[in-house]
Amino acid sequence: MLPLAAVVAPSLSRGAGVRAGVLLLASGLAVLAWVARESVVLIGLGLAICGVGIGLCVPQLSGRAGVMSVASRHAGLIVGLLLLSPLLAHGLSSNAQRAQRSAAVQVVTAPLPLSTKVPLAADLFQTVRSGSGGNVPNLGGPFARARARGGDNRALDALQHRLTVTERSAVSSAFASPFATAALLALAALAALALLPDRRRAPGIHGA
Repeated sequence: MLPLAAVVAPSLSRGAGVRAGVLLLASGLAVLAWVARESVVLIGLGLAICGVGIGLCVPQLSGRAGVMSVASRHAGLIVGLLLLSPLLAHGLSSNAQRAQRSAAVQVVTAPLPLSTKVPLAADLFQTVRSGSGGNVPNLGGPFARARARGGDNRALDALQHRLTVTERSAVSSAFASPFATAALLALAALAALALLPDRRRAPGIHGA
């Protein structure tokens, strides 16, 4: 969605300035921060807005920057990584801890007999603990083994669904803070652009 919108944006919005593109980029990032745990449709909308903003501002800024274009892009990537990566890592870590506590409560309060609940809880704990770093634990194995032991399939299905939602929400919501920070960075760039003269407004300079 994002690259497609970036490609078609210049042809659909002829005459739009760099500032409009940066403002759209900031708006798209704010949408992504707001809907980090919502539907795929809203996320696609946010990416499309970001793509239109990139398509409008990046080509014009690259033309203005000339030989400094590549250097400025690399500097922006480095600054972005230095600022956003720790935010994402912290969000994932703290959300993982909250998700584990929430999952434990859901397992304990699930309408399952102790003969099913205890081995399932132990299996889930071992799966989460032994999972490789950076990967979302696969909860399918413990629930498949619980069903094989003769557990209530309907109650197990409902519990697995709730835990999966908790797991996905923990991952997706961790991106809200980095997206919001990226939107603020785009607004800072917009403020910097407001202090620069617009070359299109001063054609006589080139003639001189």
